[in-house]
Amino acid sequence: MKKLLLLLTLLFFIGCSNKINVPIIQQPYEIKNNDIRYLKINIQNDSINLTNNIINELNNVNSLVPNYFIFNEHKTTLNAKVYKQILKTTYKKNVKLHIKGSICKYDFYLCKSINGTIFCNTNKKSMSLTPKEYNKIKDKLFKNKNYVLYNNKIYTINKKCKPTHKKIKCEKASLEINVDVTITDLNNTPIFSKNYTAYDIKDPCKNITYYQNQNEYKVTIDNNEIYKFSTKIAKEIVSDIAPHKITIYVELYDSIDIDMDDKDKKLFDTALSDKTQISKKIQILSKLNKKYPNSCIIPYDLSLYLTYEKKYNLAKNLLAKVINNNCDNDIKTSASKVLFNLQNSYSKE
Repeated sequence: MKKLLLLLTLLFFIGCSNKINVPIIQQPYEIKNNDIRYLKINIQNDSINLTNNIINELNNVNSLVPNYFIFNEHKTTLNAKVYKQILKTTYKKNVKLHIKGSICKYDFYLCKSINGTIFCNTNKKSMSLTPKEYNKIKDKLFKNKNYVLYNNKIYTINKKCKPTHKKIKCEKASLEINVDVTITDLNNTPIFSKNYTAYDIKDPCKNITYYQNQNEYKVTIDNNEIYKFSTKIAKEIVSDIAPHKITIYVELYDSIDIDMDDKDKKLFDTALSDKTQISKKIQILSKLNKKYPNSCIIPYDLSLYLTYEKKYNLAKNLLAKVINNNCDNDIKTSASKVLFNLQNSYSKE
């Protein structure tokens, strides 16, 4: 009985949870050299507008971390070469035809057997049959495969079927962009190098199953698609050399896991209300966390709001507390996920 009560209590205390998005600013993936903040850009063969896209991404970094990049002086140079290749090929594809009614028409010619020799009438009787019906008739062969027995009469059948497929001519294109990046210091010594690639195949026939009254399909690659690849590569380059934002999708627990008085329950509910500002949420949960040190949900939820406010070190300490304490496995798993993503967080705390 005691075990049952304990299980029910645990189920109650696990409480309900909602999924929320939590943004985190992370450190550069590859290089953490401070001189990278004073960067000059030098791109050869820039047929994809990569220079402007990198500058846009650097400005985005400065929106996340004010004055991270300093543009009026330089200590490093980002040198890059752009290689763009578009290859087009043609092929033929069989597609289905839209057919109404029966695909095949069957002409029946009445025959007679006279002294073992079969003579057939030249007058035909046309019938529309389903394939299943035709196969049943065809199974009743008379003497040889040229004749059938149908309704106790001998017939020879001429089968005429509409085409079910049609060949269309298709053109497809592969677009590949390679960018070789080398970052050098003022002495022209390389401090970072990497190749970035974007690749895609455009095939207008790929998802065509039925004939669409068009016999030939041409492919076009416009500037928007090239710009999309250029933006992708610019984001990857800047993520490697500068702080960047990621978003994780995690649990927020909205039912308390310990006994508390009604006044504090209302405070907890207020803290989790969408109408409450983040700073107020942090203030309330910090107070409750001191008052109820055995709770696992309060420090966990508090860590998420501290993460929103970029107070990553405080959040990590609270998450470590949840993981190391005697907390429910679900909460520990959620805390471990957040802590894992905070290990590479960028902060000026």
